[in-house]
Amino acid sequence: WHPFSVSSSPLDGKHHFAVLIKVLGGWTAKLRDQLSKIYEAENQNQLLSPQSYPKLTACVEGPYGHESPYHLAYENLVLIAGGIGISPFFAILSDILHRKRDGKACLPSKVLV
Repeated sequence: WHPFSVSSSPLDGKHHFAVLIKVLGGWTAKLRDQLSKIYEAENQNQLLSPQSYPKLTACVEGPYGHESPYHLAYENLVLIAGGIGISPFFAILSDILHRKRDGKACLPSKVLV
């Protein structure tokens, strides 16, 4: 078991998958270090060759729970979370922002987090 939470929206893009990771030991610390190298290089506009990227394999289960976008059914949203429980709200907020930007139907006009 590792403390990972998916935090991306389907509208983030076909090749985008965001995960929040809490570092709790050696394995997750090593993963953070490897991903940090890529992130830092990209922020410095340094192109890394695909061979220099660490090979990451992920097994993903799910989805679990209801798939209906309830957050689109109400004009006003109040989202309350603490700790890692905030992860699904990143996906909800991302979905709303993408819909507004792309001119897609999106009922929430006010969102309080």
